Amino acid sequence: MKHKLHYNEEIANELLDNFISLTGFNLHSKKRKPEDAYIRCLFYKILNEINGMNDRMIAEFLEAKGRKTNRVSIYQALKKVRTYYTSYKRFRQFYDVYFTDQKELGIKADKIEKIAFKETIKEIDTRQSKIGMDALEVFISNIEFEKRKEILELVTLRVKSWEWKAQNKYEIIEGSGSLTNTW
Repeated sequence: MKHKLHYNEEIANELLDNFISLTGFNLHSKKRKPEDAYIRCLFYKILNEINGMNDRMIAEFLEAKGRKTNRVSIYQALKKVRTYYTSYKRFRQFYDVYFTDQKELGIKADKIEKIAFKETIKEIDTRQSKIGMDALEVFISNIEFEKRKEILELVTLRVKSWEWKAQNKYEIIEGSGSLTNTW
């Protein structure tokens, strides 16, 4: 049974045109890349909040435009708005054009992003360069200094064992009698 549309279709079309011009949104894209997913999510949010459309209405509107989308996908996308807002700067930029309710959260997210970037740079600067090192050197460089003595002893024993094994001095002994009753 088809439901009748109970929303302003004219406003929905205007919102779609405006959104496409702002974001470059492709209504018919079904890609699952994060950017495509959060742009679709934002469009659903705009239709939901500004035009008062629920998931059923949004699905019917999109189907009328030639895109088949199920209601569960729309509902799940709407639940991820806050996550997308804190995770993607581009999403925040577009979101803030239409809504003002998350700006404080966006400022915090930007500060956290800057701090995380600085900490990463600091961490990279303090590490010893591992370019040109083989796997053993990299592995040993990550071991605490106190435990390196033990590793040195193990490696020394291994190297010494190669010295006596590599001499290849084998002696072949041939026997000429029977080994029976030799107890």
